[in-house]
Amino acid sequence: MKEYATLAEVCSFLHGMEIDTKAPCKPIGKAAVKGLGAVTALSLETTGVIRYAVVIENGGKFVVSEPTTLITANCGMQKCDLTDVKTPRLRVLKTAKPQVALEVAVRLHHESYNDGSGRTVTRITDRWSEYHLGVCAMHDGAFVCTAQSWGSRQNSCTNKLADTGALTSTCTNTINVGVDR
Repeated sequence: MKEYATLAEVCSFLHGMEIDTKAPCKPIGKAAVKGLGAVTALSLETTGVIRYAVVIENGGKFVVSEPTTLITANCGMQKCDLTDVKTPRLRVLKTAKPQVALEVAVRLHHESYNDGSGRTVTRITDRWSEYHLGVCAMHDGAFVCTAQSWGSRQNSCTNKLADTGALTSTCTNTINVGVDR
């Protein structure tokens, strides 16, 4: 995890080189967690990209997790994968050691814009779900985070995170055979 002196430095890190530096960082959840400190989940959204991260303020320093980056519009060759709904949520887990989780559930769809005759016709050909999870805790005196993602166009997933940290995942493999029309 990276450490920063100010929240503005954290936002600069989230902007990275490819994101519009005028887009504001927005808190999407806050919690005071004994053994961790003040925890904030941040969101940074620009055209086509959203980044989420967990920020822990402890001892006047800000420690930030690696960001979860979502591409909200991936288009090319008269086709697009588009985000319909994103649901980020910061959770304090009820475990032996203090832990926080940042869940991001996403629903997406695929559109094609050509019917083969040269006419532009919008057709939705697929819908699917993705789930992104980051968990942060204190381990041996240091802040640590881990992240995992589930789901894709061929493998839609629905997950449920219990307060205990237990994760139930249901994924369906879908094989698409054929050509988009």
